[in-house]
Amino acid sequence: MYAMIRSLTLAAALVLCAASPAAAATLHGKITQVDVKARTFSVASGKSVTQLTLASDVQIMKTGSTSSTSELAKGEEVTVDYKLEHGKQVASRVDIQPDAAFRTTPAAPSKPAPPHH
Repeated sequence: MYAMIRSLTLAAALVLCAASPAAAATLHGKITQVDVKARTFSVASGKSVTQLTLASDVQIMKTGSTSSTSELAKGEEVTVDYKLEHGKQVASRVDIQPDAAFRTTPAAPSKPAPPHH
């Protein structure tokens, strides 16, 4: 009887662990590869490249507006929210960053004029 209760307790603990949601993570980098048919893409961040799969309900954003998978392109800078599901890194949100040409950078401070003597 004791062994049966212990087995049931262990089985329940395993089910609860398996049912718990995977921890989410965020990745920032540049897209190196896109396969729209397979719903996969790769992002280079530092020295590593991460292969991701698009979730069926993925949210793709570009400059604050909802976009589509057709906007995902090699060289785009992105921030990706993803989690591990069934051994795959599944993207739930992809934020495509604005082009560097459109970014505003603060002007360099001007040097004060030398004092007149």
